[in-house]
Amino acid sequence: MLHSSVLRNYDLNMSIDYCDCLPSLVIDGQGLLTGSSQGLELSNALSQRSTAYTGLSEIELHNGSLTWQASQGDRVSVWRTEAIEHPNRNRTHPTLATDMMQFNASNGSGNVSGLLGNFNGSLVVILERAGTYQLVSDSTNYGEWIGIVR
Repeated sequence: MLHSSVLRNYDLNMSIDYCDCLPSLVIDGQGLLTGSSQGLELSNALSQRSTAYTGLSEIELHNGSLTWQASQGDRVSVWRTEAIEHPNRNRTHPTLATDMMQFNASNGSGNVSGLLGNFNGSLVVILERAGTYQLVSDSTNYGEWIGIVR
């Protein structure tokens, strides 16, 4: 689930509020990655979770048309991720989101050919459900964070 989020650090030494424009990645409605390191931490965060996902199945891609079966959720987001070299540092972001499209989950299909041009990466298909979630940090770069996503 991808959303903008509002975060508050409850560390006694520091309190930081982020604006609601900071892009964040919410994993399975539970874990939160935020900031510039989320692309570097995504693979590790996903490997640390052992969740049985439900609600989205039979995902197929043929000639730029993505089809799916969604038994729940409000929308399907499709993200293009690629390995991208950092412009100022000598490192590569292995799974950086570079583009995205959204579709009504009940439609069962969407044309994603706009994401496939000159493409050498992965597509991440996400079933989203609107709501409010209590989150825990999946980031290795920060202390205890509490996030609220709406």
